[in-house]
Order: sequence, then C-alpha cells, then structure tokens
Amino acid sequence: MLAQQFLQNLAIAQGKTVKGFSESALTKLRDYPFPGNVRELQNVVERAVAFCSEDWIRAEHLPARLTTSSDQNITLQATDAAGIDAALLAGPVLPTLDQLQKRYVRKILDEVDGNKRRAAALLGIGRRTLYRWLDEDETDA
Repeated sequence: MLAQQFLQNLAIAQGKTVKGFSESALTKLRDYPFPGNVRELQNVVERAVAFCSEDWIRAEHLPARLTTSSDQNITLQATDAAGIDAALLAGPVLPTLDQLQKRYVRKILDEVDGNKRRAAALLGIGRRTLYRWLDEDETDA
C-alpha cells in the first residue's frame, strides 16, 4: 500500500502515467527486506517511476539488488553482518561509540560505492546529518 501511494504521488510529480506494479515487481518489493526502511522504499519507487515508460512498473525497472534471488540476499546479509561486527570491533581495545559510528559510516559508504544519498537512507539519517558526520570525521583526522 505504501509503495502504491509513493507511486501515485511520484507519477504525478514526474508527469508520468504509471498506474501500478506488475505482479513480478510486487513480489520483488515484498521479498526485499529494505534495510533503509521507508526512505529506501520511496527511493526505489522514485527510480522505478523515472525509468518506466509504460503503464506498469515491471521487475526490470527495479534496482538489481531487489531482483536478485532472496536466498542470495539473505546469505549476503548474514555474511556481511558477521564481517561488519568483526571490522567494527577490531583492535586491541574496544572502540568508543564515536569510533564505532565513524567506522560504521565508512563501511556503509564503501558498500554503496560512496553514494551519500543511499548511505544516508541505509543509516536512517538525513543527508545533512551524514555530511555533518563526515565533516566532523575529517576535522578530527
């Protein structure tokens, strides 16, 4: 329902005649865990509307991360989580919360190839907050 609402609003804003999602697209949307929560869903729908030149959004209009098999997504997420834990806590002394935050932000930025909009969505923060954190990180260095 939320994706359909985003679609209606974004189609109007973009001047498109997109009416809805195909069954395959809906299946992909339902199967994806959306680690960036509602913001990520909105970004996915916005992208799909932008790339769609038809009346219905199909699976191929969605980002590749949604169209890979759900088994691959689950495996990758479990593996990444274990690696992230190890990387964040690496070192002879347990890191401070500030150090953990900086490491985690850098890890997310690496995962999204430096895409700050996507990183902010995955972190559940606004882009301005991300930029502020990055500026503080550079100031401390």
